[in-house]
Amino acid sequence: MRWLYLHFPNLALELGSAGIGIPAPKITLDKQGFVSCASQQALAQGVQAGMKLSSALALCPDLIEVPTSPLQLSQGLLTLAQAGYDLAGPLSLQPPAGLLIELSSMQRLYGSDQALLACLCDSYQQLGHQLYAGVGDTPLAAKLLAMVDMGPLPSHQAKAMIADLSVSALELPQLLQNRLQRAGLNRIGQLLALPRMELGKRYGAPLLSVLGRLDGSLKEPRQLYHPPESFLQEHAFSLDVEQAQGLLFPLSRQLKALALFLEKRQLACSQLQLTLTFRQRPPLTLLLRGAEALWRSEDWQEIARLRLEKLLLDAPVTALTLQAQQLSPKEQRSAPLFAAQRPDEPLLGRLITRLGEHAVQGLCLNANHSPEQAFLWVRPGESCAVEPAPALRPLWLLPKPEPLRDAPDIIRGPERLENGWWQHRICRDYFIARHPTGGLCWIFKDKDDAWYLHGWFG
Repeated sequence: MRWLYLHFPNLALELGSAGIGIPAPKITLDKQGFVSCASQQALAQGVQAGMKLSSALALCPDLIEVPTSPLQLSQGLLTLAQAGYDLAGPLSLQPPAGLLIELSSMQRLYGSDQALLACLCDSYQQLGHQLYAGVGDTPLAAKLLAMVDMGPLPSHQAKAMIADLSVSALELPQLLQNRLQRAGLNRIGQLLALPRMELGKRYGAPLLSVLGRLDGSLKEPRQLYHPPESFLQEHAFSLDVEQAQGLLFPLSRQLKALALFLEKRQLACSQLQLTLTFRQRPPLTLLLRGAEALWRSEDWQEIARLRLEKLLLDAPVTALTLQAQQLSPKEQRSAPLFAAQRPDEPLLGRLITRLGEHAVQGLCLNANHSPEQAFLWVRPGESCAVEPAPALRPLWLLPKPEPLRDAPDIIRGPERLENGWWQHRICRDYFIARHPTGGLCWIFKDKDDAWYLHGWFG
């Protein structure tokens, strides 16, 4: 059995920087106050991981510290697991920044470890994450190789690489590491070459447990990841966002994750709920609607941009939550081979967002013989359950019938319409006639023999 370990070395920095649009060098700090991650701009100025904050500031005075909460890291790792689940099959979380994947079941699908790793790298790079990878015969061996980003290696080279690693890579208790160093045991290969019984007598069970997990004599406990049935993602900002336009950048990352979630389940959604969290105010909920079910992040991003353009914030936003609603199976359509644009560009969704939900409506046939009740206002794109009648009807119907003064020049008719006895009864004889002005019109005569104009033919 072979294992793939994915390590995201800059996960904290990538998650924390999502709400910071300032192009400045950034770092994250560990619990002891040392630099744990540094951006490329900070690295270019000499800042390194493990450096004290004071030393980093001396090299780079405009350095920005990006705080990241454990909850944010946990949610970020779940997002990564969700993105890789359908590409790699069963996987397990390895907090704080790792994923473990069993490779045997993927061999027939991808043909090689390199092919699977290439798919995963492409997917995570699209989400803006840096990735280290390692492949080993045990989960711990794969993790050790991933920490130095060795990728897939032949088995003998992987074992030689692990044997040459420092004992500190095993993350043993510090007192035990000190004892091993004093005994001259600095490399993992030195430990593997010694008798286990002697090592156990001298250094105790913790060392034997780690070595057993490394060579596979002890099984690694792991909990399989199961993806959620719905999409809900929250992002807490490191710095408060005071302008609505500043929400677009972190929202675009959430929409990309949503698009990936929908694509892998062949789903689409017609409504998104966007919740803005403030420090001393109740949350604000915004609904983003599409005229049809959408699944592409670009389509939702355009609707979100139009919605946020009209939003004035009364207080800084501290967190942003995106939830997908009204999920439905994605409609499969055949696109033209040489078309430059999609034929179903969601123009209606943008119009609804800009003009308001009630300003853009569609028409649907109603099962009623009365001309005034023959159609209904519906949401754009909503289909009709009623088949159109074969009777001849004008395209332009007047809002209200108008009395006629002159005698009509009848061409065709009559057609009697009589219904609605239970509410507003109508009894009319309709005709197609030529109006004195020359146009073809739709007229009727009521039960009192009075004539009315009700519509025009084109």
